[in-house]
Amino acid sequence: MEKLCTKCGRTLPVKCFNKSKGHLYGVSSQCKDCWKVYTKRYYASGKARVVFRKRRVAHPHWVWSTQTVTSHRKYGLEVLIDPRELEKRAREARFCAICGGELDWTPLRGKTHNDTPSLDRIDNTSTLTLENTQIVCHLCNRTKNNRTMKESIKYCERVIEYRSK
Repeated sequence: MEKLCTKCGRTLPVKCFNKSKGHLYGVSSQCKDCWKVYTKRYYASGKARVVFRKRRVAHPHWVWSTQTVTSHRKYGLEVLIDPRELEKRAREARFCAICGGELDWTPLRGKTHNDTPSLDRIDNTSTLTLENTQIVCHLCNRTKNNRTMKESIKYCERVIEYRSK
C-alpha cells in the first residue's frame, strides 16, 4: 500500500510514514524524511524550549509526574505507575507525607530546594507502585535516603540525642 506525503508530494510505501492512530491508514501525513527535517528545524529554532517552559508553568503536576516516572525508569527501577495516576496524586499532595511541610510546586527549571516535591519509596527493595510510594519534600527524601521509616526515625533520634549532649 502506498500513500502521498502532504509535505514533499512523493507517493511512498506506508512503511515510510510514522505510525499515528489518529490519521488515515494509521500513519502520519508526512513521510519520515520530511518529519526529520521539520523536527530538526523546530528544535533548532528554540520553540520547543519555549513551549516546554509554558507547559511547565501551566501544568507543574503533570510535568513533575512524567519526569519522575521517566527518571526512575532511567535508573533501572521497575515502575508500575502510570504518570496520569501519579499526577492525580500529586494534585492532592499539598504537604510532605513525612514532616507535614508545605510542598512548593513552583517550577524551577530542574533546580531543587528543600520544599520541592519528591517521590519516596516506602519499601526501597520493592518496585514503584502507587501503594509503595509517597510524595515528600526533597529534604525528607534526602535525609531518609535508603532507610526504612523505622530506621529513619531511629537515625533522627540518634542525631537529637547526640546534639543535646
